[in-house]
Amino acid sequence: MSDAVIETHHLYKSFDLEAGFFARSRQTVYAVNNVSLSVERGKTYGLVGESGCGKTTTARLLVEMYKPTSGQVLYTHAGGAPRDISSYSHREMHFYREKVKYIFQDPARSLNPRMSVYEVVTAGLRYSSKWQGGAAAKRLAAEIIGEVGLSEADLYRRPSEFSGGQRQRISIARGLIMEPEVMICDEVVSALDVSVQGQIINLLDDLRSKRNLSFLFITHDLKIACYFCDTIGVMYSGVLVEEAPAAELYKTALHPYTKVLFDGALGKSASSSAEVRTTLSLGKGCPFTYRCPYVKDICRNELPELKRAEDGHKIRCWSVI
Repeated sequence: MSDAVIETHHLYKSFDLEAGFFARSRQTVYAVNNVSLSVERGKTYGLVGESGCGKTTTARLLVEMYKPTSGQVLYTHAGGAPRDISSYSHREMHFYREKVKYIFQDPARSLNPRMSVYEVVTAGLRYSSKWQGGAAAKRLAAEIIGEVGLSEADLYRRPSEFSGGQRQRISIARGLIMEPEVMICDEVVSALDVSVQGQIINLLDDLRSKRNLSFLFITHDLKIACYFCDTIGVMYSGVLVEEAPAAELYKTALHPYTKVLFDGALGKSASSSAEVRTTLSLGKGCPFTYRCPYVKDICRNELPELKRAEDGHKIRCWSVI
């Protein structure tokens, strides 16, 4: 029986592309196409792919920053039964957003520069079910800020006075103060120096163990994903093309696109330097055909199902299944 805290079923999201007043016709961008994934309680699911592949859109659908075009996002509160979040009342959605927190890529833009760190960290708490007054908030903020590696004195400084890594710690503290069950981390280390990346990843790992947190970890770096995540899903052009345990994926990557990502991570020459194309139509074939060295006629005409292969893999590729 699955112990999923958040799962998606056949999730789609499309956007109308604004092409200007004199455009002949409107176009649609198909950003997420039939994505089904599961984040298990106390585990980390890594969503990996190049820029433009639909990772962030998928993550934002989970917190209803975007409404899905179709499909379901199911949440299972501890001790409860899974429910589609689209059926939530306003009060239930407020509770859900206390339990599922989103950490943005760029803390310099997501932290209000006019507020002190204390105000940033406790802003959400003030309007939540957990608010117990100013004195309790100060004690809790001091505890949380220490837990992420800063000092109580830092609460009364401005975010602009901190380095990028320290600002990301503040963002994490802002999420932690609500005692969430899930944290969605959207490229949280991509803008940091390599040494600082390691410190933030180790912090998240410690928090996962201490608080039994679940993570959806969005990244384009397969090396980081294989180190930190339990399961990895690889996305390309809005489609989940491969999913596998992180401990196995780097040894036995099956999909040609996953192999391209690993080649890039290891500094080897990739089979193609082409970028991810914006999906403007839902074609019948695999979106990776124009880059794939193993393309067949069937690849251009039919997209395979995501099927279970060896070693816990799920794969969507005619060259493998």
